[in-house]
Amino acid sequence: MTRNGAAGACLLACAWLTGTAVALSGHATPAPPAAIKGLTEAPRLAAAVDLIYDADFAGAEAALARACGPAPAQACRLLAMVARWWRLYLDIDDRSQDAGFTAQLTATIADGEQWTKREPDRAEAWLYLGAAYGIRVQYNAQRSEYLAAARDGKRINQALTRTLALDADLADANAGLGLY
Repeated sequence: MTRNGAAGACLLACAWLTGTAVALSGHATPAPPAAIKGLTEAPRLAAAVDLIYDADFAGAEAALARACGPAPAQACRLLAMVARWWRLYLDIDDRSQDAGFTAQLTATIADGEQWTKREPDRAEAWLYLGAAYGIRVQYNAQRSEYLAAARDGKRINQALTRTLALDADLADANAGLGLY
């Protein structure tokens, strides 16, 4: 064995022993998990959003059907709520849908809260949670529930601030912060 080969073998053995000793002692500090950046199926979901805001609800439903599966379930539930909110908004004086809408929206927010607990380092989870609160802020403001809207505005800020801490490139989070 050459002198360099022996030195390399010695270094490798020392590194292995040091790693083993640290692992056995329990004093190793694991690296924090890396933030999960970006949005899953963003182009397909964006196409569905465009159709919702064009009030093409049948087209939006078909676009969501194509996007969902690969896209996270929470993203699909959220966009279904966006479509439902937009329909409600187009006839804002009709309150016959309010109870069902608020129940479904509350469930969507609860699902988003659970996702952020399961995956606290996933920017996408925080973005969709902030967006769900955004729907509820708009709804509450239209129903003159200003205190409830203000409370949710704070939650939007927290969720979107966390989103940007994990992925500063998510422009939608910046836009949401600007709105609320």
